[in-house]
Amino acid sequence: MLSLKGCKGGGITLNPYYLDIPVHAGYKYAINESVALFGEFGPYFGIGLFGKTDGEDMFGDGGFKRFDFGLGLRAGLEFNQKVPVSIGYDFGVLDVADDVSAKTRNLTISVGYKF
Repeated sequence: MLSLKGCKGGGITLNPYYLDIPVHAGYKYAINESVALFGEFGPYFGIGLFGKTDGEDMFGDGGFKRFDFGLGLRAGLEFNQKVPVSIGYDFGVLDVADDVSAKTRNLTISVGYKF
């Protein structure tokens, strides 16, 4: 999943893009024949791809680490065994900046289609 984990504050704008790889276990409960409720939980691994801060590459001279790791959870509904709609949250556990305590947090809202 390509993820933008940016922020703005103190006159600085950060826009890091990560490739997040979730490794989640989940459970699905069929409410009826066409609707199911599901939940997932597990770790994710993030690799910083690109991003800029004040015109500099964040992962080069910008002082940010390329690797991120955390825990994520997701819950949602699946319609007709084809269309999942979910909301999730990822909690980063590693500091991604060199000089300050900075952990990532990411809220996701998704709609998908299963072939």
